[in-house]
Amino acid sequence: DEVADAAPLRLGALLVHRGAISPTQLSAALRSQKESGLPLGRELQRLGYVDAVAVLRGLAAQAGTSYLSAVDTRCVRHAPAGLCADEVRAMGIVPIRTVESERMAVVACVAPVPKAALRAMHRVTGYTAVPYLVSEHDFDQLAAAYGADASTSGEAVAVRALTVDTIHAAAERIAATARDEGSVRVAQAYVEPFTWVRVAGPHRVEALFVAPRDQQAEDEPWLAATTRH
Repeated sequence: DEVADAAPLRLGALLVHRGAISPTQLSAALRSQKESGLPLGRELQRLGYVDAVAVLRGLAAQAGTSYLSAVDTRCVRHAPAGLCADEVRAMGIVPIRTVESERMAVVACVAPVPKAALRAMHRVTGYTAVPYLVSEHDFDQLAAAYGADASTSGEAVAVRALTVDTIHAAAERIAATARDEGSVRVAQAYVEPFTWVRVAGPHRVEALFVAPRDQQAEDEPWLAATTRH
């Protein structure tokens, strides 16, 4: 992995500044982009002016964050940080490594950095998420592999994701899980356009996504942090 030097420039200007493309190439890409409708980075790649790593490096510098030019999908097969595949896809972040002593998780994401998802992960799981940009291709590969071997781990806690239409329906699920598990911890965070609720018991976790039409979910308080039945 590499740490990019932050620069508050537009991607095209930044790539010109770094010598990755010429001003003429940038102008040509901006013209053709109007027809293709592609993001500038993809358009530059389509035209053959830059490769994926150059674009990734530029995006990371633009965001003032780090990036990974390649990543082995085996690192996510045992579900670092204990999310499920549906949570990973919904949040747009894939935990690739954790440092349990610091309660920190290195997560892969695509540009722009999903800051709301990072905050939500900390609020819901307790992990401080440290983002690393990856290409869209690598992100898709990581998301597809995430948790593939989690069920083979003897210490794994089953995680199930559900989408519910209302706060009332979510509360019913929380109560049902509490009855089954005896004690659960409930944490929630709003990530547009839904509310992510995690109900964690000793043997299973339910991840609830409250549908966006329930707008009051953003501010309405939930059950106490720990519920016992």
